[in-house]
Amino acid sequence: MSGVRAGQAHPRVVRFTRKPDPDRHDVQFAARYLPGGDLGPLLAVAAMGDTEAEVREVNFTATAVLLVRYQRHHDEHPPTMEHLAVTAGDWLAWSRDEDFLYDATDANWRQWYERAS
Repeated sequence: MSGVRAGQAHPRVVRFTRKPDPDRHDVQFAARYLPGGDLGPLLAVAAMGDTEAEVREVNFTATAVLLVRYQRHHDEHPPTMEHLAVTAGDWLAWSRDEDFLYDATDANWRQWYERAS
């Protein structure tokens, strides 16, 4: 396993905006997970959801997976430790307006968002 902690890198990430919709103008920040690649952009996205987030690449026999460990804050409940798995070629994303981390595919971006940067 290899990994980095928040605060070790401040790389560029991709910004997506919602396709024209009069009721929604949210912005998403994302980085694509490519096995063996730089984890810095992925950590930068994870840190948007939790400054103490950690990312780890886990290599299995057939594939590699990115694991994200972060603390999720809830409106009416105590924070909880969460884990998110991102498969090779998918994106780790953070919703600025709704403040949560999630994984997304290229098909998700094509359907709902436009690349802004």
